[in-house]
Amino acid sequence: MCWRRSTGSTRATVSGPHSVRLADGTEKTAERILIAVGAHPAVPACPGAEHGITSNEAFHLDAIPKRILIAGAGYIANEFAGIFHQFGAHVIIMNRTQDILRGYDLSIRDRLLQISMMKGLEFKFDANFERLEKGEDGCLTVHMSNHEPVTVDMVMFATGRVPNTEGLGLEEAGVALEKGAVVVDEQNRSSVDSIFAIGDVTNRIQLTPVAIREGQAFADTFFGNKPTTVDYANIPSAVFSHPPMAGVGMTESEAKQKLGSVAVYSSDFRPMKNVLAGRNERALYKMVCDGVPRRSR
Repeated sequence: MCWRRSTGSTRATVSGPHSVRLADGTEKTAERILIAVGAHPAVPACPGAEHGITSNEAFHLDAIPKRILIAGAGYIANEFAGIFHQFGAHVIIMNRTQDILRGYDLSIRDRLLQISMMKGLEFKFDANFERLEKGEDGCLTVHMSNHEPVTVDMVMFATGRVPNTEGLGLEEAGVALEKGAVVVDEQNRSSVDSIFAIGDVTNRIQLTPVAIREGQAFADTFFGNKPTTVDYANIPSAVFSHPPMAGVGMTESEAKQKLGSVAVYSSDFRPMKNVLAGRNERALYKMVCDGVPRRSR
């Protein structure tokens, strides 16, 4: 039984190691239960948070705000920052640390930050929400730590995603959770032998292709007579920011920590499309290699 959260009124809960109870009281049983209910955007617990939006609502706006503050500095924050900026909005990115896009190579992140600032995007680092106040004109005043308050037309939360496990009866069924995520082994098995989980509900790597691959591995292992585990070591990823970023493998700092000696090759140039358009925006490519030749085996 593969279980995904219903978008309608029907709500199911795990009622045992091999059973799920639907909203109408009907019990469904199966040899195995696979939980693939995903996650939802996190909203900070601060006064006035109800006045903000998330990436879910961003696609249903009646108009583009003239000023928007985006909280967070990961994939979603940087991608929507570029989108709103391209539509003419003044964008403020607020982050509780000084880092954007943690997990990417430092020099690549710095290049995106430089280009974003050059384009007019504003950054507020080391900032935590204190409260949001909505004025009579509909504008929002954001009070934050370490910075003066700012007034904008819209606030968007891009501060991570929370696994959709609340109210599913998992803990009552004996399924171990960690910060709301289902804890699984390399076969996607939870602490209950017959219950499995894949995708964002496990809070491992929140990428759609990874969830799809986990589902394929589960099907191959238990229904295809082909034991399969997912290799998470070198998963390519992309950020559709402006300009876009992509990477695979270890960053330079990770390679130095693991290998000791590394050789770095980079190319810094102005792409032809920017030359023809009269833009000074430059591109940066970087390859990090093992600095010590290894004997072939």
